[in-house]
Amino acid sequence: MEARPGCTLRELGDGADLGSATKVVSEMLRSGYGVRKVRESLPCVEGTRRRRGTLRLFLEARPANVQPDLFLSE
Repeated sequence: MEARPGCTLRELGDGADLGSATKVVSEMLRSGYGVRKVRESLPCVEGTRRRRGTLRLFLEARPANVQPDLFLSE
C-alpha cells in the first residue's frame, strides 16, 4: 500500500503472497496502522443513480511501536 497508494485488495494480494488480503488489512488496523478505505461510486446505465465500485486502500500512518511488546519482563 505504501508503494502503490490506492491499490485494490486484488492488487495487494497479487503484489505479495499474503494468503488473505482482507485478513492482512484487518490485522494492520488492529495493530495501529492508519488505513483509509475509499469506495468508488460509478454511474449506472442512464447516469441518474450511482452504484458501488472498487474499494481502494491507502496507507496513512504507521504505529509508533511496530513490534509488540512480547518479551518485556516485569
